[in-house]
Amino acid sequence: MESGKNRRMPRVIKGGPPPYDMNDKAIGQRMRQLRLAFGKTQQEMGEIVGVSFNMISMCETGGGRLSTDHMVKLLIEFDAPLEWLYLGWKRHLSPELRSKLDRVPAVKPRRPRRPRRPRPDQPDLPGRGRAPSDQQ
Repeated sequence: MESGKNRRMPRVIKGGPPPYDMNDKAIGQRMRQLRLAFGKTQQEMGEIVGVSFNMISMCETGGGRLSTDHMVKLLIEFDAPLEWLYLGWKRHLSPELRSKLDRVPAVKPRRPRRPRRPRPDQPDLPGRGRAPSDQQ
């Protein structure tokens, strides 16, 4: 077995970002990637974990996080390491899981919605958009 000296841990810079991506959105993207790699729907994944598909959807978009119990069920069912799901470290992935995850297309971040522009034929007025002559 290799000694611990050969493995380098990520270097932490004081005041800088952490060397891993552990925010809810990043964890959700990896959950989605795992789900798609196994060809599961959000409903099926929710049944496996024991939550609703709405909770899976919220987690995948970064709106929440599964509890520890549910996360453990997910990791056991899909045979995924905790380090990958929470930190994004790929060194503990099995070759089979790595190949499945590599076949999943990258998750594109959603673009923020642009504010609506008023149509040229409609006045840009506060309220319900009625012209001043229509108001009484």
